[in-house]
Amino acid sequence: MVEPGRDFVRAFGGVRRRRRGGHEAWVGEEFVCSAARALRLPTRLRPTPRVESARRFAVACSFRHLLCGAGPVARIEIGVSLRPIGDSDHAGRISADAVLGWTSALPVAVVGTDRTGTAAQATARLIEAGPALARALLHATTTMWHPTERDWVEAGEPLVFVDADPGELIDVPAPTRDLVAFEGHRIGLAHLRLSIGQRSARVWLMTGDRARDQDLARRLRLHLVRLHTERECLRMVLRRIAVGRLVVEPGSPASERLQRYLHHALGVLERRLPYGIAGAELLRTAAEYDDLVEPGVRTTLLDQLTHIRRQLLERVRRATAGPAQTRPQTIYYVQPGATMHQYNIKLGDHNVVHGDFVVAERIQNSFNRASEGDGSANLREQLQQLAREVADLVTRLPDEKAREAARDLDVLTQEALSPSPRRKWYQLAGEGLIEAAHAVGSIAGNVIKIVKGVLAILGS
Repeated sequence: MVEPGRDFVRAFGGVRRRRRGGHEAWVGEEFVCSAARALRLPTRLRPTPRVESARRFAVACSFRHLLCGAGPVARIEIGVSLRPIGDSDHAGRISADAVLGWTSALPVAVVGTDRTGTAAQATARLIEAGPALARALLHATTTMWHPTERDWVEAGEPLVFVDADPGELIDVPAPTRDLVAFEGHRIGLAHLRLSIGQRSARVWLMTGDRARDQDLARRLRLHLVRLHTERECLRMVLRRIAVGRLVVEPGSPASERLQRYLHHALGVLERRLPYGIAGAELLRTAAEYDDLVEPGVRTTLLDQLTHIRRQLLERVRRATAGPAQTRPQTIYYVQPGATMHQYNIKLGDHNVVHGDFVVAERIQNSFNRASEGDGSANLREQLQQLAREVADLVTRLPDEKAREAARDLDVLTQEALSPSPRRKWYQLAGEGLIEAAHAVGSIAGNVIKIVKGVLAILGS
C-alpha cells in the first residue's frame, strides 16, 4: 500500500496524494510521484511562443508527475500553462499551431543514473524525451547490481492534451477531426496527430466552459490520457509477443501473469459506455484510432498465442482484426521560413515525412507489399524493417539519389516476394541500397545488415 509523504521513487521524487483525488474507474490515479528531479526545464520554458498583440506572455510549469496504474502501465506527465497578456481585445487568443509547435519543441533535460550509479543527463526536445525517461525509470526501479535490458521499460507514442477556454484557441489546423460536443454541455473535443521531424504524437484539443463543466472536463481529460497510455502499453506488449521477446509457455507463472494482463487491457478497450460519461461515442473513437498491430505482424502474433485460453485468444483476434475505422489526420510542423510539401509514409506503428511524392509512394508501397505478401514471416519482417530504414535514409540524400534508393527498395521488395525471384534484379537493387547507405554513413550499418540478410534468405 502506498504511503504518501513517505514513499518515493529514486531519482524522481516523493509520492503524495492527488489534490482532487483519483477516479473510481481507474486504479492508481489517486497518488502521484513527483518527476521534477528526473524531468527538468533548463531554459525555464523560454523562448515563449509568439502571440499577436500580446505585450507579454506568462508561462509556468504546473506539474511534473509520474503515475503508475495497474500492471505494467506507467506514464509521465508535464503540465504547462500559457497566459498571454496585452491590451488588445484579442490578446488572449493563440494559434493552435503555435501552441503545438512550441510545446513539442520545448528543450528538456532528463536526469538519472546509469547502471554504475553515476549521474547521467540527456537533453532533447519534449516530443523526443520518451526513450530517455524510460531509461531513467528503468534505472530508478531496479537494483544497480541486477542485469537489465533496455526494453524492459519502453516509451510509447506521446500525447499532447490542449485545454482551452472558448475563443482562446484559434486557427485550429484544417485536418483536425472534430468530434461533436457533448449534449447538454459546453465542451467540445477534436483530435489529430502531430508530426515534427521523425517524431509523432497524438493530440487532443478540448475547448469549452470549464467553470460550468469542471467535473466533466476533468473526467474527459483523465479518461483520454489514461486510455492512450493503456492502449500504447497493450500495443507494445502485443508486438513483443509477435517478435518473440515475450514467450508464452503454457502453465508457467509468467504466462498466467501475461494472460491476466491481456484480459485486463482488452477489457479497457471493450467497454461500451466508458466510465459513466454519457454520449461517449467519441470516446469509442479514441479507442479505435489506430491499429494495435501492423497487418503483417498479426498472423505471427496469433500463432504465438495459440496456447493461451481460447476465449482470450478470440478477444485478441477481434481487437487486432482489420484496419482502424477512424484515423486522425496528420499535421506537420515545419520550422518558420521553411516551405515544402509533406507526404506521410505510414510504416506500421510510426510515420515518416518526406517532401517527394514519388519517393514517399514507392516506400509506402514497398512496406504495404511486405506487410501483406505471401513470403515467409522472417522475410516479410526484414523487408518491413528495410522500408523503415530506407524511409529514414532518403531524408538524408539528394533528391535524385533518394528516388534511386526508393526505386531500388521497390524492386528488391517485389522480387523478394515474387514466386520466382530474378537473381540479377534483386542483387542490383540490393547493391544500389548499400551504395546509398555508404553515401550517408550515419545509418549505413542498419541498411547494409538488413539488405545482406534479405539477400541471404533469397540465396545470393
